[in-house]
Amino acid sequence: MNFLIKRDVLAGLMCLMVSALVLWEGQNYTQGTLQSMGPGYLPRVLGLGLAGCGLLIMLSALRSSEALPKLNVRAFCLVTLAILVFAFTLNWLGLFLATFLLVFISSLSEKRLRFRVTGLLALALCGLSYLIFIVGLNMPIRLFPWSF
Repeated sequence: MNFLIKRDVLAGLMCLMVSALVLWEGQNYTQGTLQSMGPGYLPRVLGLGLAGCGLLIMLSALRSSEALPKLNVRAFCLVTLAILVFAFTLNWLGLFLATFLLVFISSLSEKRLRFRVTGLLALALCGLSYLIFIVGLNMPIRLFPWSF
């Protein structure tokens, strides 16, 4: 029973669960062949690869003696809250301000808040998000509340 509460075993089980979901959903698509791949080919290959990785991770847990770490409830709650705030404010506040909120709420999970580092991280993430989603992918995302 002590084997099941190791961190690597739980990570391997999560990989197996996700791969089972991918393989289950991939049944709805035709697989095709290697020369004529269907829409279900890549999900099936990736699902099998993830299952293999999950099994390897679980096997590596046999040799480790590391127990499950203590859960940081504060970090878990604040990061989850930050993601929800980002999701609900993206259309209303725009990408720039929603990303700033995401980074600053997430940074509250640390014991020591560093405003300069957090601000630089937020600016870098805003810039990368702008370049990737608005410039690169040409997605119609509002950058600021007054955009559009």
